[in-house]
Formats: sequence, structure tokens, C-alpha cells
Amino acid sequence: MNLATGKPPTSFPSGVTSPTTTLNTIGNILAECVEQTDGGSLPCQRLFCDATAGATWNGSSCSTPAAVDNTLAAALMIARNPANNVADLFNLATISPFTPALDAAPSSLVLALNFVPGDLSTPRGMAIDQSGDIWVASSTGGSNSNGSIIRLSTLGVKKSPAGGYTGDGKLDRPEDLAFDSFGFLWIANMAGNSVTRLNRDGDFAGGPFLGAGAIAAPAGIAIGDQDSVWVASTVARAPAVPVAVLNGADGALAEVFFGGGLNRPTRVAIDSLAIPSITWVANRAAAGVSRIRDNNASAPFIAGNPGSQQGIAVDVSGNVWVTNTTGSVSELNRDGALINGPIQGGGIGGTSQPWGINSDSAGNAWVNNLDGNSVTELDPKGNALSPSDGFTAGLISGPRNGVAIDQSGSVWIVNSSSNSVTQMLGAASPVKTPQIGSPVLP
Repeated sequence: MNLATGKPPTSFPSGVTSPTTTLNTIGNILAECVEQTDGGSLPCQRLFCDATAGATWNGSSCSTPAAVDNTLAAALMIARNPANNVADLFNLATISPFTPALDAAPSSLVLALNFVPGDLSTPRGMAIDQSGDIWVASSTGGSNSNGSIIRLSTLGVKKSPAGGYTGDGKLDRPEDLAFDSFGFLWIANMAGNSVTRLNRDGDFAGGPFLGAGAIAAPAGIAIGDQDSVWVASTVARAPAVPVAVLNGADGALAEVFFGGGLNRPTRVAIDSLAIPSITWVANRAAAGVSRIRDNNASAPFIAGNPGSQQGIAVDVSGNVWVTNTTGSVSELNRDGALINGPIQGGGIGGTSQPWGINSDSAGNAWVNNLDGNSVTELDPKGNALSPSDGFTAGLISGPRNGVAIDQSGSVWIVNSSSNSVTQMLGAASPVKTPQIGSPVLP
């Protein structure tokens, strides 16, 4: 969808796989109610009930008051809750004005597109800018295979030049991305032991910043207070430190953090709604996460399951979500106390390898299952909102680091196994972009 006009595309760019049969099935689900002259008719009442999250139709009435009263609202509710009452909704498709449609009820009704930009190679992290464009780290892209940045419009059209943005050759295996408040894109270079900066047009704007040697194989990057740049290094070798902070104005080293359980961290997330803000770090070589507050790194908080932590995110309530390599997710509060976990289900399990994670403005967590080839949605209490095998539509394949939510509520996923990007249309609660710190409504 075009975020400026609110209009859908008239056509898809080349290399796009669209959910035609699922879209037609939803049209057929709505069709019988559309043909009624009264929204209070039985077909409409059943539709409105089945579209309402948590409601069930008991044969003559709804278990709870329906949250919608028209077909447009019902369609939006189905898109936002694509795993809700799927079998019951599918059974409402008694007429089929739209073909081809699904022959049997799916595990979910999620509408997902898959984009295959030609220049994407070994994709890793992603970030969304203020206009809604999607920026993806192509780790081995570019003419010299040292990496590039690919940019897609909200419609999935590639906007970056052939070969992608290469930062004047200053990229070296880009791994993670973050936008600051001025629209600069900060890039963690895994092989380059450095950080590079691009402007909002994709032009080189500084770097490589080496942090006076404090950065080594950086895997995570985030923007903190006053546009400070927080970098997590996965390699422990002097003079490198686990977490380095760069000055957002000139890229100079501002602070370093070590100790406090920090051990080859992979990702960093910032609770910008806390006063003062809190930085959370996922540790690759230790069973726990570290908290940095008031310039002090705490002892590690155990995330509820043995193993290392690959992904970390903060929700709008200040709770911390962590992916564990042993096949679970944990939720901690601001004090580091475990409140939910280890969490499994909805696609998360012992062999799913949960990896990247983010949160939407409603506090739901979205998890990439690298080996499960799926995406899991969890509510704020850790209950699975995705089907038992996770969301798999949109040719999700090896989703690794990249998971982001845009201002329309679409969830964007980077597929490392197929060099593609998946968009789950309107499945999440919208998030202001660029997301700097905690996820908030646009």
C-alpha cells in the first residue's frame, strides 16, 4: 500500500509472488454478507462474530459482542488477526464469485507477498525509513561482493541502483541497520569491524568508523539518546569491547562497556520510554541478557532457558523479549525478572531456531524462526497468536535477523535462504518509522 495515498498498487513489480488464492478466499468469505440488504442478517452476524478475535458463533449468537459491524471492518479484522477462527470463516465461503480460491481451510488467512530484488545476496538486517521504504543489508552484494544496501518502496519496487548502495566501497559484510532521527542510516560491518553511514538518499555520509579499535565483528546496532549509536561486537579480542557507543554527529567513540555479563553480544535494543533510557544486550556466549543503565552494565539476567540469545527487542510497556537458541522465547520486565517463559508454540519449538525478533505498538512480539521457515506472533503475555506451525505464507525461507513493522501494520521479513523479502499485509499494529527505541504508534 502507498502510505501517502492509502491506495493499493494497480500492479505488482516483476519478481513478486502474490497471495491470489487467499485473497479470493477472503472475498468469498465476505460475499454472502455483501449480498445482504441488512447488516443484521444471519450471514452478516456470523461473519462479524467469526472475524472478532476471541469470539465464537454458537449457532444463533456470538459468544461476545462482535467488534465489527460492516464488511470493510471485518476484512481489516481478518487481516490483523489472520489465525483467528480460520475454519469457521472458511466455512462462510458458501458462494464463490472469486476464483481461483483455496480448496480447504488453511492454517491462517495471512496475506503475504514475496519480493525478489535481483541484487539481494545473503540478506541480514533491515530498517524502515520515515517514508516507509524498506532498507535491507545485502551481506555479499555489490560488484565486489563486499556488501550493499538494497532499498524497496512500500510497493516492493527496488529504488536502489543496480548493485545497491555500496557506501563508496566502505561496506564490508553489512549485518545490521538502524536509522537515526536525522534520516542517516548506520550500518554494522561484520567483516570490516566498523560502522558506515549513508544519508537518506543512499549516498556515503561517513566512515568506516572503527571506534578506536573498540569494534570487532559487529552484529547489532541501535540508536539511543541524542542519536548515539550503540554497537554490539561478537568477537572478544583486545582492544575491542562488547558494546561501543559512537557519537551520532561524527562517529567518534564516546563510551565503551564491558563486564556485567557482557559476552560476545549479538544484538542490542533500547527502551527509549524508560527514564533514563535502558539498553538491553543479548549475549551470544552466555546464558543471559545484560542491562546497561546509568552507565553501568548489570550482571546477566537469565532469560529462562539454557543457551545463548540471538535476538532481543523491547515492547511498548518496557518488557524485554529474547530469542533463545535452544528453541524458545523469554519475556523479562524492566528489572530483569522473568515474567513469561520459556515460551514455545505458534511455530516456536526445539528445532525452529528462533532468531530475529521485534514488537509492534500493541506489545505483540514477532519472531523469525530460522530453521522453522516461519514467523511467530505472541501476545503481550506470551500466548501464541500464530498457528501451530507459525505463519509460513509468502515463501518465508530462512528468516534470520530482519523483521520490522511499518506504519500500516505490515510485517516485513528478510529471507536469508531465498534472497527475498516477505510482506505480511496489515498483520501487526502499526509502528512509527523509523523505529528508534521502543515501538510507538505513528
